[in-house]
Amino acid sequence: PLLKRALEINEMALSPDDPALAVSLNNLATIYTQQGKYTSAEPLLKRALETIGRTSGPDNPQMAGTLNNLAVIYSKVGKTDQAIEKLKEVARLNPDYIEAYIGLGILYEIKKDYRIAVQSFEKALVIEPLNTALYHQMGLLYHELKDTKSAIRQYELLIKLDPKDFEARLALGYMYGELGENDNALKSYDAALELNNDEPRLH
Repeated sequence: PLLKRALEINEMALSPDDPALAVSLNNLATIYTQQGKYTSAEPLLKRALETIGRTSGPDNPQMAGTLNNLAVIYSKVGKTDQAIEKLKEVARLNPDYIEAYIGLGILYEIKKDYRIAVQSFEKALVIEPLNTALYHQMGLLYHELKDTKSAIRQYELLIKLDPKDFEARLALGYMYGELGENDNALKSYDAALELNNDEPRLH
């Protein structure tokens, strides 16, 4: 309620082209999104984009963030293709905006376009090469693509970054088993047991 009232005050006090108005619109949209009120958030973000476009153009850092927020809304309500288009626009405006590539990877995975999803996560890794969650996600995607050797490579890279990652050790054991490399599978499972001896999946 306070942010909504603040927006109403700003709308009365500020010019429609004032950048501060876009900030207020974005802030209220973020609250609505967190509350699951997506239909209330969407028009606010569209107004924010219009304001940013009129006042400072696409080079304004706010543009990429606002587009990303709109993509989140679309993904939440099942408008996957529209979300993808917005995230592609974000990546064009700001090639270092990692959230765009992660979002694209997740959405392409939902669409079962696993190869494109991998490419999206690879772009994210260029920006954050130490992000272990990305390696894990790519391991899962390569497994979906029936490329077990590439999946193993992702988990091996992950374990080099974080030797105590239990799920990576477990996945590695499973995938070595798929390839019939039983010695490597046992080594991976043993390493997982050392990290978590109470895990029921290992007993």
